[in-house]
Amino acid sequence: MSLFHNNSCGRQNSQCTGCVCDVLRRLSPGSLVNIILKGGDDFLDGELTFACLDSDTCCATFILDGYPLIIDCEKIAAIQVLT
Repeated sequence: MSLFHNNSCGRQNSQCTGCVCDVLRRLSPGSLVNIILKGGDDFLDGELTFACLDSDTCCATFILDGYPLIIDCEKIAAIQVLT
């Protein structure tokens, strides 16, 4: 099954709030980013490739080492866009 099956990562009207969610809403798939999760002090190890944001669930999907990593965009404290 594709990450994009049934537009699960569509860019509809959003229930998600916060500046990181806003940045992800406008970010192009394939962009490289680093993130810090709320409560953390350092960026996660490794660059993440942004795949999509599901505006209904606030789930942001990234690719790390070839595998999907799904994080609630409201739980991300900081994002650094590399590309």
